[in-house]
Amino acid sequence: MMKLIPNLPDYFVGVCASGDVDAKGYETVLMPALDLALKEHNRIRVLYQLIPEFTGFTSLAMWDDLKLGIKHWKAWERIGESLTLTGAPMQRGCSL
Repeated sequence: MMKLIPNLPDYFVGVCASGDVDAKGYETVLMPALDLALKEHNRIRVLYQLIPEFTGFTSLAMWDDLKLGIKHWKAWERIGESLTLTGAPMQRGCSL
């Protein structure tokens, strides 16, 4: 599941990921927020926060992430990740 991080500048998109992140999260939360930010700014910053309840990405979510990154290749001013995971959740979240 993904949800937007509130109260960020309009050139900054932040999302918090918990549970299983699937393609629906990308398509209904992240992509619309990025499209909105890119209407106002040529380059944006993105923060991706993975919290302890995060369990992993589905293969379709990873595919959407790849397509999104390539589509907006020159739009990323900075991308940051905040990882608060340890042990098994981290291993599951990063495996294919």
